[in-house]
Amino acid sequence: MCEEHFKKHTARNDTGWYTVRLPRREGQGRQGELYEQAKQRFHQLERRFQEYPDLHQAYSEFMQEYEEMGHMSQIKDTSSTKERYYLPHHAVFKSPSSTTLTCIVFDGSCHLSNRMSLNDTLLVGPTIQQDLYSTVLWFRTYQIAFTADIAKMYRQVRIHEDDRKLQRILWRRSADEPLRTYKLSTVTYGTASAPYLATRCLQQLAEDEPKDFSLTPETLTNNFYVGDALCGANTIEDALRLQQELIALLGQGRFHLHKFCASHPSILEAVPPDCTEMDVPIELDSNEGIKKLCLLWHPLSDQFLISMGTCAQRLREPKISPVSKRIISSIVATIFDPLGSISPVVVVYKIFLQQLWLHKLD
Repeated sequence: MCEEHFKKHTARNDTGWYTVRLPRREGQGRQGELYEQAKQRFHQLERRFQEYPDLHQAYSEFMQEYEEMGHMSQIKDTSSTKERYYLPHHAVFKSPSSTTLTCIVFDGSCHLSNRMSLNDTLLVGPTIQQDLYSTVLWFRTYQIAFTADIAKMYRQVRIHEDDRKLQRILWRRSADEPLRTYKLSTVTYGTASAPYLATRCLQQLAEDEPKDFSLTPETLTNNFYVGDALCGANTIEDALRLQQELIALLGQGRFHLHKFCASHPSILEAVPPDCTEMDVPIELDSNEGIKKLCLLWHPLSDQFLISMGTCAQRLREPKISPVSKRIISSIVATIFDPLGSISPVVVVYKIFLQQLWLHKLD
């Protein structure tokens, strides 16, 4: 149903932008507007701003960029439509990122007791990309490897004007200003259909632009995991051609590739310096909500490392309190190994944790 909805309601303008409709379920009951709840959540956020001025500054800069790029606009008449939905929002920190340290996530799952949330009324959509295991495995088959990232991928896909009433937010830069209502005009983090809509537009682009490129739609399926590109070839010439075709192809759909990193310097020399990744190692992850990314790739040596995260460092610190079963569980949980490369090591931790349970130790 979600796929049929996409094909029926997706449009593309002359400049290459894709515009989609939110794939809504039918007959799902009443949906609340949540104005008072969004207002209460925003006041809680402002109280947090008073405690953390740096967070307030980063949050304000993010929202200002959002508005300047046309990804949200202020609504003057807030009662212009009967059906409307207000999204509470909060900050998610991306400390390992070399570009954005603070990302704003909108809560599409927020609801009142007698009404449904926005996500309750949306179709999630099928999984249309390769799983992370297959994507990383493909990446290991190339002699020359490079990675890149689609800048603000979700926000490069526009939401139809008729559906923007369901993506309202409350915002003001200072408590001295009146509380304003905005509507989000692009695919939004925190809504159930966002991953499908953004990824589906990426694949639709490969189908719409086949004549000028040697790339096939499978390239964007096998070599992309959401907005992360893990690509390569067996020769430098093929890798350079692939890189330039990807940049041109994605540019046709208004997607911009940046944060390039490669196992050979020729790949980086082919792009502007501001499009290269500044920090090494590159960090890749399956979920933007994880603060500590655990899969690390060193480009020059073309090696993957598995990070144990900050929890493991606590074992090497001076013992303020005894090591607990919770700390051991935290260490095991932070190990991110999609290929199972260090399974013989991880199983030792799990056996040890099992023994703690058997001996009823805390």
